[in-house]
Amino acid sequence: MTPALKPARLAAAAIVALGIGIGGYLKFDGVSAGAKAPNVGYTLLDGSPSSIERLRGKVVLVNFWATSCAPCVHEMPQIVATHEKFKA
Repeated sequence: MTPALKPARLAAAAIVALGIGIGGYLKFDGVSAGAKAPNVGYTLLDGSPSSIERLRGKVVLVNFWATSCAPCVHEMPQIVATHEKFKA
């Protein structure tokens, strides 16, 4: 007979199982070489409109986050540091 899993291990196992289940449901086909991003419009922090078209030919990092998401806020200094390192 196997011993009962501790609550933390049981939770981790459940998360892994859920991830595997979702991973099987969501399919990522990848991006083919030479594929272009769709022309998406967005609003800049100053309120002016812009689109992905003005960024063609540049490396772009898209990060969806919210101020109410503690891990999102925690990672922002690393994203800023990455930008500073590679902005040229």
